[in-house]
Amino acid sequence: MMRRVNRSMFQKNLSWQMLGSVGQIGCSALILVVLGRGLGVAEFGLFSIIMGIVIVGGSLFEPRMQDIVAKQFWTLSDSRILSPGQCRQIADLILVESIGKIVPFVGLILFSSSLAHLLNLPTNATTPIGIAALGMFTSRLGMGVSLGLLRVSGRSDLCAYSQVGEAAVRLILLLCLVATSTLNVTSAIIVQSLTATAGVGAQWLFVSRNVIKLNNIWSGVSDAKLTARLRPVRRLLFSNLGLSWTDLMNKDLDVTLISPFLAIELVGLYKMAKNVTLLIWRAVDPFFLAMMPELSRLTALGQLADVKKFVLKSSIWLCAVSMAVFGATYTGVQIFGVNVFGNDFAQLSSLLPLMAIGMLGSAPLIWGHPLAVAIGRPDIVLVGSLASAIFGVGSLLVLVPPFGVYGAAIGWSITFLMNFAIVAIWSIHLLQNQTERGVLS
Repeated sequence: MMRRVNRSMFQKNLSWQMLGSVGQIGCSALILVVLGRGLGVAEFGLFSIIMGIVIVGGSLFEPRMQDIVAKQFWTLSDSRILSPGQCRQIADLILVESIGKIVPFVGLILFSSSLAHLLNLPTNATTPIGIAALGMFTSRLGMGVSLGLLRVSGRSDLCAYSQVGEAAVRLILLLCLVATSTLNVTSAIIVQSLTATAGVGAQWLFVSRNVIKLNNIWSGVSDAKLTARLRPVRRLLFSNLGLSWTDLMNKDLDVTLISPFLAIELVGLYKMAKNVTLLIWRAVDPFFLAMMPELSRLTALGQLADVKKFVLKSSIWLCAVSMAVFGATYTGVQIFGVNVFGNDFAQLSSLLPLMAIGMLGSAPLIWGHPLAVAIGRPDIVLVGSLASAIFGVGSLLVLVPPFGVYGAAIGWSITFLMNFAIVAIWSIHLLQNQTERGVLS
């Protein structure tokens, strides 16, 4: 009975993740159009560089708490009753995730002027950098823990509500700025900071009402022996931190790296192409998010045959979905791209195929990360991400000077694919070895 219920819950989670992604894709695509046409390619490039700096800074301490929650609290799919120790552990994770955001926030504020000078930004860029840093801090307070709790408890519908709602409100506010002729880099950053913070607040409201009362989490919490209490997840925590550091290429480190070599207009063009590619990726991203608790459950129960079937079916579906979405998107950009984004983005259609290579090759392999976590080897993800990040940085430094924005697109695409390929191949190999040794049956 448990197996049937959990399979139904996985399908429910996946359905809501898909619906949420469709909503986010729609809103995000419209947001890109508004920003691209409203700011122009040069101002959009400046906006992208500033947000890239802040995203990279925030990712320096990104422990991916949703992964840890999925690993430690997958039983929430059957029961909302937690022991005092489990409540305290959730509080510990919230505390660690929130405190860790202070360091990058302070660093960005202190060094905003130096960063602007290093990247050849206008002297007035320090103010929007500071605003974006504040928004990054407030919008990340317990974000991963709240997402993890909603997903493992089978309430991905609430994740979809909060995320699509945030994107919709941001779109409405940006349209208001356009209507009042007040859209600029700073006002766009202010809107994004406010809506992102409100979105996290909505997630915690949903957690409190539908998963576990927050007063239960915080009752009896103490920072005494915090390190000892974190010992069961220490390996995964440090692995996730390392993964975040090495995953910076997907967190706009590439935008920061190419900005000294390219004109700001070309940076804006590259970022727009990357954003469109990542919108396509969101069509398969729900599978990744829903896989984490399901693979953790299957491996914990020793159901290896189901793991293999699950991985195979997922790969087939992911390949089909990614190809279909890319085909539709590329056709739309070819036909309507200039009319939608403006003449400044005329080269968009020539960049998309280069950047989509990595996405299309990675889509059937996204099960590698959750499988590595499920079998207790999150270090595989770290190694794969580290190897691809080193290669990615090197490829950008080599390809961008002679080939410009097209070299940047090729370097990012290969880096994207390399990460997923290493993790998927290695994790499935280790799973087979564990089976042969009788670790899993």
